[in-house]
Amino acid sequence: MASSEAAGGRKVFESICGPPKGKFLETTHGTTHYVLETSANKSNDSPLVVLLHGIAGNLGLFDKIAADLLEKGDAGQVLRYDLYDRGYSESNMEEYPIVTTGVHPLDFTLELHVQQLKDVLEKLELANHKKIILCGHSTGGAAIIGYAAENPDNIAGMILIDSVGLPISSPLVAKLANLPILGTFLVRAFGVKGFLKFARQSLAQPDEMQEYLGTLERNANANPRFFAAIRSTNNKCKGFGGTTAEPEYRQCCQAKIPMHLIWGKEDKAVPYTNCCKMKAIAEELGTQVTETSFDGMPHNIFFSDAKPVECAKLICDFVAAKK
Repeated sequence: MASSEAAGGRKVFESICGPPKGKFLETTHGTTHYVLETSANKSNDSPLVVLLHGIAGNLGLFDKIAADLLEKGDAGQVLRYDLYDRGYSESNMEEYPIVTTGVHPLDFTLELHVQQLKDVLEKLELANHKKIILCGHSTGGAAIIGYAAENPDNIAGMILIDSVGLPISSPLVAKLANLPILGTFLVRAFGVKGFLKFARQSLAQPDEMQEYLGTLERNANANPRFFAAIRSTNNKCKGFGGTTAEPEYRQCCQAKIPMHLIWGKEDKAVPYTNCCKMKAIAEELGTQVTETSFDGMPHNIFFSDAKPVECAKLICDFVAAKK
């Protein structure tokens, strides 16, 4: 698989953040970077916990939560991986070259995200683990909803953090960016700036997150695959732009998968009203569901400038209850 800094991909992220901490798998649409860690207290009844980041994130954002899960010993194993063209994962650069700024030839649909999760679990021989707990933030939430809807039997629980799933409105700039001719101009002129503005709005205290924002800006400017993957996800994945993954979510509820919802009440990306609707659907279908929401908190609720300690405890407590 070809890779060069000029074309974007893993090498750009590595030049910004240093060498990868995990290993790599060849998956359906490219190469997936993952970290699989095992607790010293692992037993036959210990659950496997999968932590999946959001649209512009990477597996490193879950470092603290993974460490807490392993230290407490309630999770037998913790699996994290980078979505394609986020972090160190990359879609096949020869099959899916970026020709036009912001346009990815690979459609980042819900089905694609589910397939990547399926590939990772199967390649690591974990798909048949008898007790899997899925935890996803934002787009990662949509991915685990889609996977659990198709594979409910060994899913012991789901934690959805400010999750995409039910419809959300695209910002006006995103709608304009999808128009012919004008859209291409806007993406080239303002695309990265608009994305970075959205990223700042998703933080509780952006002034304390300059390193994170700097990394995001460098990657967005230097890595065309990263920015194009974000736009494709925003345009193609269910839950964005008025589309919905409610049928998949209802399937999870009908399968009686226990759920915990974690939300920021000032989330501008996936509004708290979506959390309320998801909780109501779960209750309607007789699913065990609990919710923790935080006043004044934005979309990236578990980030270090928001409620990292509280979110880590909530996730650890949920996992402990399923042990």
